[in-house]
Amino acid sequence: MSFIKNIRLYLILVLLFLAGIWLFSGSTAVSESFLKGMTVSCQTWGYEWATPEMKETMIELKSLGANSISIHPYARIFEDGRIRYKKSRQVDHIKIPTSWGKELNIQVMIKPHLAYWGTKFRWRGDIDFENDEDWDNFFRDYTEWIVTIASISERSGARLFCVGTELMNSLKFENEWRKIISEIRRVYSGKLTYAANWDKYDKVSFWDDLDFIGIQAYFPLADHANPSAEEIKKGWNRVYKELIPYADGLNKQILFTEIGYDISENAAKKPWRPGSVDYRRGDLLQQLCLRIALDEAKDYKQLAGLFLWKWFPETQAFEHYENYNLQRPEIKSLLKEMWGE
Repeated sequence: MSFIKNIRLYLILVLLFLAGIWLFSGSTAVSESFLKGMTVSCQTWGYEWATPEMKETMIELKSLGANSISIHPYARIFEDGRIRYKKSRQVDHIKIPTSWGKELNIQVMIKPHLAYWGTKFRWRGDIDFENDEDWDNFFRDYTEWIVTIASISERSGARLFCVGTELMNSLKFENEWRKIISEIRRVYSGKLTYAANWDKYDKVSFWDDLDFIGIQAYFPLADHANPSAEEIKKGWNRVYKELIPYADGLNKQILFTEIGYDISENAAKKPWRPGSVDYRRGDLLQQLCLRIALDEAKDYKQLAGLFLWKWFPETQAFEHYENYNLQRPEIKSLLKEMWGE
């Protein structure tokens, strides 16, 4: 009898353990499946992410096959390295869409961005300082801000977090970045990455402290405007020939933290540059680039997923013209075809 009781007890414990795993994975754990993500952007400082239109957006994206979204809370950076933000404003911007993500079974990545507008910096990769005092300002304020956002993300249940985006000139400060990551780990239990620019991912010295190799995947795929599908495929073949050995060498998966194409005849030549020469021809090329990028991404186990750039909640204040905006019927049909079950 005691033997039978022990067997029953063992089975009960096993079932409880499996149930715990199921509950955890269903609520907060990062899915092991390929991340089919969309960056949901904003036209303000992020209030749109807490509106009913955001939930409608997430429902629509799920119907198109997406299983993940990314949002990018902002802080303002100044030319002397100081960073300013409003914590109260960012709590709801993160908490509310993340709660909807849990309800809809959509993973949420928090990918904070530094707003450089109104400064001499032309983009985040241009942020740099000439003296130690300014760099000290930067790392002091950046650490406070990014750890605060990580803490909010942890309490909200977001299971992916990006510790930095395109801050190329700061990569020489390896120790400072390792300290930042360590501080984030103290308050955040999810998966971490850093969003390196496509031409600088091999300059990041602290991938071993992170869970994914994050890349802003605006790789040039051709050397001229309006390339053919075959030329674009060859371009991706060249890219993956570099990426796969790099990922294998670090024993980590790659995550395309952004990938996108604007309506432009140069979408494959310079994906990072917005603008259109010919809307009709650029529109077709954008679709072709997206189709091939999504198709090629399925072939590599070293790729954990990708986040397309970009989508918007359609609030009353939404202006329908935005560069890289993918909210058109033909793109929605493409996503459903490529991502749908």
